[in-house]
Amino acid sequence: MAAVDLIRYDGDGRMLVYRHPNTGFNTAILIVREDQEAILLKNGHIANLYGAGKYTIKSGNIPVFHDALSKGVLGEVAPNQCEVFIIVKNCALKLYWGTSTPMLLQDPQYHLPIRLRAHGSLTIEVENSVLLLQSLAEARINLSREALEEHCRGMVVSKVKAHIAKYMTERQVSATNVSAHVEAISEGVMPLISNLLMRYGITADTFVIESIDAVNDESFQRICELMTSNPQIRNEADNMHCPHCHTTLLPSSRFCHVCGQAINGC
Repeated sequence: MAAVDLIRYDGDGRMLVYRHPNTGFNTAILIVREDQEAILLKNGHIANLYGAGKYTIKSGNIPVFHDALSKGVLGEVAPNQCEVFIIVKNCALKLYWGTSTPMLLQDPQYHLPIRLRAHGSLTIEVENSVLLLQSLAEARINLSREALEEHCRGMVVSKVKAHIAKYMTERQVSATNVSAHVEAISEGVMPLISNLLMRYGITADTFVIESIDAVNDESFQRICELMTSNPQIRNEADNMHCPHCHTTLLPSSRFCHVCGQAINGC
């Protein structure tokens, strides 16, 4: 009687995608836990997707689905080779991100160079096992939580930087009060992050920018001096208020930095 292989993954939770090392089985028992999905590939094509349960797999009669999603998922493989990948789902990962180096841009109000740092958190979860396997496991290797977090972190920081610069420019927000716009900027970045991660079969459950801070360098100190020591600027700021929430505004403000409403006449 031919030997029957047992395929399962009971790891320590570090792996999100686990590739079973045996690719030459004839008959195997596949056990998929409640928080997992398994993908069976034959000759590099997706043959089946398994939810939680116990399955008997016979490699000799495995059909192959030749559709747009299954063709050539993992490139060239040996003839009649079967591979089983187990993907851990229903596991929310809390990812902390931050700008490793300050982002450089020009202050929209004072036209001086400024450097900003930002950091926050993100909760992600695997939604589509097939897309995740296609996009991040192309080298036929295991995918750890750390590797996925590092991959997502780079994409998130890139989107955050671009949106902060766009937000500050469009609303003429100075580095001196950008921290008051953290919530609004977070709301603007969230759909961008969600759309980006969906391409990899990942959903973003939460996204938060916890702080945006200007580097206290010579340029930023000069901006602070212009805002506080110039009598004309100070008097204009004292006399200018948001018509919606009555917050004191900086001169030439087009949007309220508290409620976000457009200022009359802008």
